[in-house]
Amino acid sequence: MRLTAHAGFGGRLHGKGPLTRDLAVQPILLHVSGYIGKAASALHPGDPVLAGQWADGQLLRVLHGRAKAVAATLASVARKTRANPRKRDLDLTDVDRAVTYLENNRQHMKYDQALASGWPIATGMIEGSCRFVIEDRFGITGARWSPDGAEDILKIRAVVVNGDLDAYMRYYKQRYRDEHHLARYDPATIEELNLAA
Repeated sequence: MRLTAHAGFGGRLHGKGPLTRDLAVQPILLHVSGYIGKAASALHPGDPVLAGQWADGQLLRVLHGRAKAVAATLASVARKTRANPRKRDLDLTDVDRAVTYLENNRQHMKYDQALASGWPIATGMIEGSCRFVIEDRFGITGARWSPDGAEDILKIRAVVVNGDLDAYMRYYKQRYRDEHHLARYDPATIEELNLAA
């Protein structure tokens, strides 16, 4: 899955510009861990230590970029467990859910590549950023925001926090000059007007 984040005002004031960034998006590791943990508990009922060790091993494989192999392992273990007459009474619903989740999201679970690139794979950094960018600005006592005004403020705040304010201002000034001045004057007289950005 690919998202494009626009620093600045998006389509309303400057459209796509030099501050467009591609962001890789992957399922948060905590979600993956939850599915694998529940599957491990279903496969090892009554033995939380063994279930935890088994889940840790599978989660480590996912971190190494082997989500497809983990899904195949879970599916195989579930199939064998269902075929075993002594274990047919086990509820393997959580195992099936884990297999489905891993199969549906495995193309996004490139944690090995994310870690090698220094990208976050958990929510702590994201939640901290939200608090820093959003709550510190909108949590001001007595402040009221319209949805459009809040969106504009958030976009400007993201530009500032990312350290892109100078580049954004250069882009914005050039765009403003082009739309409000250069489009209104005879191109032959532009040099005489000295409309530097």
